[in-house]
Amino acid sequence: MRIAICFFCAALFGCGGEWESAAVGKTSCEFRNFNEFKPIKMSVSGDNLYFLDNFSKVHSYKYLYECYYDLQDTYPFDGFPSDVFAGGAGFYVQDRAQLRFMDDVLACEARDGVFAINGNELAVGSDMGIEIWSIKPCAKTGSVPSRKTLALAATGSEYYAVEENALVMYSKTGSTINSELLLGEKKICSADRIIANNFGVYILDKKCRKIGVFDNYAVWQRNMDLDFAPLDIAPAEHQYIFVLRAGGVEKMNVFIGK
Repeated sequence: MRIAICFFCAALFGCGGEWESAAVGKTSCEFRNFNEFKPIKMSVSGDNLYFLDNFSKVHSYKYLYECYYDLQDTYPFDGFPSDVFAGGAGFYVQDRAQLRFMDDVLACEARDGVFAINGNELAVGSDMGIEIWSIKPCAKTGSVPSRKTLALAATGSEYYAVEENALVMYSKTGSTINSELLLGEKKICSADRIIANNFGVYILDKKCRKIGVFDNYAVWQRNMDLDFAPLDIAPAEHQYIFVLRAGGVEKMNVFIGK
């Protein structure tokens, strides 16, 4: 059994020199076997964490208790998967226009672009706007007119799309609910991932090492500046999110911090 080691840092308390200057509620989890592979993408579903590495393998971990995760299995894939998504009683990977299930069986061939999954729905953002597909059966079911989509998230009732200089919230019928211009202090250097949960919407900006925090109506709240190079983000429970970095995962409270 391979176990992650935990160093816990509670809000307003420092844990040694590393966190002395950061009044941040977070848990820093070190994964020992991250030395054996390089994670590039992450997805989370309940107690399961999935890491896609740079050799087309997904490593599945099971939550045991706070910051302790057991490596369950490793799944190799043919081709060149670029992303991983929890779903379908397991996970999927994206390989260009293809969505493949954890056993490397083709689940749906849609359009190449940025994928977002919610239940049996696959949303694909590209220069052509947003296409909506069902996974089973694999079929295009609709579209949302939009500008070039840089990052995309889908929930049970909305789509959140990072477009050029804007975060746009769309209804399931394709109408625009809100459009927040990403200018001034809201400006992002890169839109590498967008996620949403019941507490808000979050944009990962790897280039400028920060996370843009928005409410559920896509209204900007603040930026979370990071003192490490982030690789990916995923929603956790309540007001927490996971932030993947080299060597481990940070579990961060979005209501506390810089």
